[in-house]
Amino acid sequence: MWPPCIRLYMKGVDDVGYLRGVKALSPSTITVGRFVVDQPNIGEGDVAQRAIDFVNTMMPKYVANKDWVDYWEGWNEVAYPNYEWHAQFEAARACEMQKHGLKAAIGGFSTGTPEPWQFVAFLPAIEAGIRCGAILTTHEYGAPTMYLWWSQGMPESYGNPAVPAYPDRGPLMGRYRFLYRDILIPRGLMIPLVISETGIDGGAGAGQRPGYGGQGWLGFRDYWGELGQNDPIAFYVDQLAWYDSLLRQDSYVIGATIFNIAGGSNATWASFEASSIIPKLTEYALSLK
Repeated sequence: MWPPCIRLYMKGVDDVGYLRGVKALSPSTITVGRFVVDQPNIGEGDVAQRAIDFVNTMMPKYVANKDWVDYWEGWNEVAYPNYEWHAQFEAARACEMQKHGLKAAIGGFSTGTPEPWQFVAFLPAIEAGIRCGAILTTHEYGAPTMYLWWSQGMPESYGNPAVPAYPDRGPLMGRYRFLYRDILIPRGLMIPLVISETGIDGGAGAGQRPGYGGQGWLGFRDYWGELGQNDPIAFYVDQLAWYDSLLRQDSYVIGATIFNIAGGSNATWASFEASSIIPKLTEYALSLK
């Protein structure tokens, strides 16, 4: 188990080379890398062999960056009803990577998923991940603020009973607590956790949430102004600080990644660009010392 202290964590997607500089400046910072890949025919074929083939295909990139990437994510945001298949894939991938002296980050669940009853199907991957030195990753976003539906439970789904509300978690932000406190911890499955994407995403609660705006936090500045929040950078950092205070209460959480800095040429990520919050975010981080 990770010690209850402030930990540094960073993630790179495709351009993972910058993590070399991160490690040079801060060797103790935990790093995660992911390469964007096709995810064809999910749920089909010999799942263990597909996992091994995936690792072998990615191995040249992993080896080239192994000195500055601690954990590697695989497929991204695989959805229900493929959790049982994906659990087998991730279990095989984690242990295959361990054979090569590498470590996996398993899961990669989308925000608002999985339902706790669905997560039970993923437990074989958690068990294998613990044996083979992996961590778990998931995504948590909210919009128009990160506080959306805080302290609410989850409705009945697919004939499974509703999940009761708790004051210390929600179905979007803090969703990981349903998975850990209700499922993993009672079973003694204390795999370390990274929230590998977080922040503001208009897709979270789409069709049900209040507000309007673009995908990322920059698309909600006018709406925040209507709420009386006329300094969007300060308001966004306040939300991130609130979330950070939540994460730091749980010793199994390594950290969280704000999506994103320097999203490159992907125009759909432009409204998420968070480089302008770095000075204010740095002030917050220094205040914790």
